[in-house]
Amino acid sequence: MDLRDYGFVPTPDSKEEELKWREEQEKKLHEDELKSGKSLTTPIDQLPKQKESIRIERLRGGDSVGKRTWVVDQFVALGSVVLLASEKGAGKTALLLRLIEAVHTGGLFMNQLSTKRGKVLLIQCDEPKVDTERKIRQMGLFDGICDVAWLDKSLDLNWLQEQIDKKIYSLIILDSATKGLASDNCEVIDSGFTRKLYKIGKMFAKANASAIITTHLNQPIDKKERQTINAHDVAGLSTIGNAITDIWGLLRVPMTREKFRLVCLGKRNCTLNTLWEIEGNEEDLSFDLVKVGINDVLPTEKKKLRERIIIYLRDMACYCHPRSIALGLSPASEEETVRRYLAEMFSEGLLVRKKVSVSIGRPRYEYALI
Repeated sequence: MDLRDYGFVPTPDSKEEELKWREEQEKKLHEDELKSGKSLTTPIDQLPKQKESIRIERLRGGDSVGKRTWVVDQFVALGSVVLLASEKGAGKTALLLRLIEAVHTGGLFMNQLSTKRGKVLLIQCDEPKVDTERKIRQMGLFDGICDVAWLDKSLDLNWLQEQIDKKIYSLIILDSATKGLASDNCEVIDSGFTRKLYKIGKMFAKANASAIITTHLNQPIDKKERQTINAHDVAGLSTIGNAITDIWGLLRVPMTREKFRLVCLGKRNCTLNTLWEIEGNEEDLSFDLVKVGINDVLPTEKKKLRERIIIYLRDMACYCHPRSIALGLSPASEEETVRRYLAEMFSEGLLVRKKVSVSIGRPRYEYALI
């Protein structure tokens, strides 16, 4: 299933365009505040000019680049803010509670994704306390799998900064942005909402902490059951898309009760259109990742395949073409799958590569173990 035709996450073409966009949003917010009679935010062009101490350093690359660290493998990277969008009633909160359980114990999420054990803070403002606690009981989970703050008003970002500064939480979850960041005078589509998300992103990036923020999907135009999900389905994405690190969409498969799809809609740490087929269990609200997209393998199988590639390259002790590696593995694997993982392992600093001369077509590379 290829979802590339259904939409993409908008990103600025240059840093200059991004700065210009931010200034325009700041001015628009100022105009909105004037109309509403609220306390004013000083526009960028009226701020006093200050000298900044800007550090200049060499751009890192090659062997000096470190490996990406995951809180939840292939889903939540350290220092990232992940936006999880879904329809109401699509199983989002239950899925997040199972993710919290996995991080709390250091176990596998959906029986496939490894986690880094740590403490989690859940900021819940999208579901009544009694409903969340009922889910916890149905899951058979013990008290204390995470800390929780029940919110009935807009999130105070100063309070959030205090929680981040404590450095006791490896993951903070806000469920949801629609309830926690919006207000009567600041809707999802407003520039003020985007400014809040930008600030949150900077807070987590600076502290090298991680967050998941949930949001809702727009209603389908034809009012029918949603068949697929794309970036344009995410409420307010045209304004908030640039303020977060990665975007995932959760969809209940039409005409089913216990089948779901989790799709990467962009941007940095997940590969666009990554597709995970999930089976749920209504009895205990558990989830299993059972199938992936074309030219991909399940995460546990991916880990084993990467290990086999390393063993093969160690035994060969020379540069090898992806096709040779794919055929030389036992059992053999798909060439395109092996090629993608070789490129991934090279970017992580696990392999070296050299370019092979070709007369036409895309560049070809051979890989070897460092």
